[in-house]
Amino acid sequence: MSATEQLSTYYVPGYKWAKILMLNIGLFLSGVGAVQTWSQLSLVVYGIKTQAEAVSVIKQKPGEAAISIQEKHQLGLLYEPSDRSYVFWNVFRFQTKGGEVFDIKIPVASRLKPLYPLADQDGLPTQITIYYDSTMPSRASSLQVISTWLLPALILFFGVGISIVGGTLLYWAKRPIELPQ
Repeated sequence: MSATEQLSTYYVPGYKWAKILMLNIGLFLSGVGAVQTWSQLSLVVYGIKTQAEAVSVIKQKPGEAAISIQEKHQLGLLYEPSDRSYVFWNVFRFQTKGGEVFDIKIPVASRLKPLYPLADQDGLPTQITIYYDSTMPSRASSLQVISTWLLPALILFFGVGISIVGGTLLYWAKRPIELPQ
């Protein structure tokens, strides 16, 4: 087989630097996603699990004083079905194993109405499962608030995927690939 025939049956993809860039972007996204996801999920792994009760809702609008609502009947009157400039924050209360009581504000707000009502259909306070750090109980997280961990987990997932694809393409960048006859 001559050199010309051998060259015509092989293909070398090339573009090594573009594939290195793709691999590095994937690794960067994986790192950012891992740090953000771990900051939330580390509480689930190492934290203490407990139930937290809804105690109030904070209704806030830029430029105005925040309104704290503790009564279920008050909350229904203060919904904003048309004004999207208002933001509702849920505040939950939990008790540590040592007997201390902490109030935490869920890090995700909602427009129009709060994410969680103050009371359920039976009139009992709304409860969610939270995980808190035993050394710093004010640091708490809940898996039920999906928006706190979903985006970082997606960034981690896509970063790993881009890293795998970039690494595979980089592996084959300088290797000849035999073409079919």
